[in-house]
Amino acid sequence: MMPVRQKIKPMNPFTAWGLLGLVLFAIWLGGYQTVAQYASQQKDYLSQIQILIQKQQSLIARANLIEEALTKAKLDRQKIKYLIDPRKGNPIAVYQSLIRKLAKDNGLQLTKIQIPKVNKQSHLQMLSIKVDGIASIENVRDFLKKTAVLTPLIRIDSLELISLSRDPYNTRLNISLKATALTDHKR
Repeated sequence: MMPVRQKIKPMNPFTAWGLLGLVLFAIWLGGYQTVAQYASQQKDYLSQIQILIQKQQSLIARANLIEEALTKAKLDRQKIKYLIDPRKGNPIAVYQSLIRKLAKDNGLQLTKIQIPKVNKQSHLQMLSIKVDGIASIENVRDFLKKTAVLTPLIRIDSLELISLSRDPYNTRLNISLKATALTDHKR
């Protein structure tokens, strides 16, 4: 036996439109929050992009100035005369012999020279030296005057002068100094 079809009674049109309106309202309410959040995110993203564009435009506007400064810096670097030139040999030995020569020319009797290990992580490096010796105050003055006019300069980092005697007329001093010079091992 076959079941008899039941007759379905249609819904009241006001109720149907009301339910459809309610469903559309719920969809709109849920979608509105999502769309509003998306729009807010896009506004933030757009403002960040505009800031980035402004920075890039200012760099582009200053490109000629930046290029001129870079060219000038390269030319200035080429003009630097390094006191210790690695092409002349081991920079440490060259620096040590230079200090010995300066000391000898100015009357300093060196008793000890120490050069710490050099860190070669960058191509520009400072060579340090520690020197102990004996000299008169006039010899020390001449040595300092001579190092002050070298191009580029040997920088005296520290200088200790200790009198060898209690006699005020004896000008012999025990000296200890630390000096540094610049070298470029990529030249």
